[in-house]
Amino acid sequence: MSLYDKYYKEVNYFGNPYPELIKYMKQLPKGTLIDLGAGQGRDSVPLSRMGFLVTSVDTSLVGLEQIKLEEPKIKILHKSFNDINVKEFYAI
Repeated sequence: MSLYDKYYKEVNYFGNPYPELIKYMKQLPKGTLIDLGAGQGRDSVPLSRMGFLVTSVDTSLVGLEQIKLEEPKIKILHKSFNDINVKEFYAI
């Protein structure tokens, strides 16, 4: 059980995505990206809906399950970001 599992029982615990991130990402060409420490998908979900191919990584299975329910096309990885070699797979 992840430390955050108890917090993520409350839907949308951390709120909305960062407006600055969304504004910045609108300027970039769509591609594949990874969200390390994705939590409940505050950033993963809107970025996926903008056309990015998103992989969400988190140690909280509760948060990842919420992501999958909200945006099924997001790939989820239930592991620590320390176990991911991002340079091999992702441009962003």
